[in-house]
Amino acid sequence: IILLIAAYYSIVKAGIPYQDPPPELQIQYAVNAGIGDELFKTGLIVAALGILGRMISRILDKRQTDTSVTKR
Repeated sequence: IILLIAAYYSIVKAGIPYQDPPPELQIQYAVNAGIGDELFKTGLIVAALGILGRMISRILDKRQTDTSVTKR
């Protein structure tokens, strides 16, 4: 969800910068692009942690299953 919001800010809100924008539009673009960048970084970190957690969970579950089979 965070990555989708980042894409929204980067593509829809910020979009392509104007060639010669007035200062107000330049500031608005910089703010929206900055928000999109930070959300993208945060989204990648959250996704990486989720994948890492899923991998660790599967490894621990597999070890638990393997030890219960050998104990029988």
